Amino acid sequence: MDKNRIAGAYLQGEEFEKAANAAEDFQREHPNHPLRFRSILIQGKSIIKIGHTREGRKVLLNLAKETPDLRIRNEALMVVGRSLVDEGRFKEADEIFSRIDKESSLYKKAAKARRYLAGAEEIPLKSPELAGLLGAILPGAGHLYAERRGSAVFAFMFTGAFATATMEAFSNEHNELGCGLAAITGLIYAGNIFSAVNVAHNHNLKQTKAFKERIMDTTRVGMWVGGDGTFMLSLGWCF
Repeated sequence: MDKNRIAGAYLQGEEFEKAANAAEDFQREHPNHPLRFRSILIQGKSIIKIGHTREGRKVLLNLAKETPDLRIRNEALMVVGRSLVDEGRFKEADEIFSRIDKESSLYKKAAKARRYLAGAEEIPLKSPELAGLLGAILPGAGHLYAERRGSAVFAFMFTGAFATATMEAFSNEHNELGCGLAAITGLIYAGNIFSAVNVAHNHNLKQTKAFKERIMDTTRVGMWVGGDGTFMLSLGWCF
């Protein structure tokens, strides 16, 4: 088995560092081999999977410019677009997906991804700053804005209970107790504001993650190496 097929097997087995190294070895040993471009594809995909996305995208974008094989070119672009989606760089991903050839088996997937990406600005996000401000004005209001009704009720009741107890202590001239309760109430009040901001952030992360996953599912492409060293694509459709 040559190093190109070994690299493909490593990629399929999710041993990405070994895949990248084997692909690089193949290119060094066979600089003019017909499968060199496919080896570069394995290398680029593996580098991205390792976590070096910027370097991997550079490899794949150079590959897309150089390879005469449209199948390899289009898959390289698809992988680059997916990595940009994963980073939340939706406009750049849309531009990459737009480069995929209409004759490609990946075109419909790219077109569907672009339709989803057109709605990126409509993701229902919440402003953490506004959530904090509302929480400062009325405990629980920030949570309610971030669609956490249960937390809103708890924040309002808990803060209100300690504030009421503090006022009762002072009104009955239990000043030491009142000071202690006032300090606790202040901490609860500040925690309510911090929690409202955090809840808004978590809401945004959840909504953005769901948006990304929808596109990633739509554009999923599998690849494995056949016994003759050729590559095959596995297309996963999302309806």
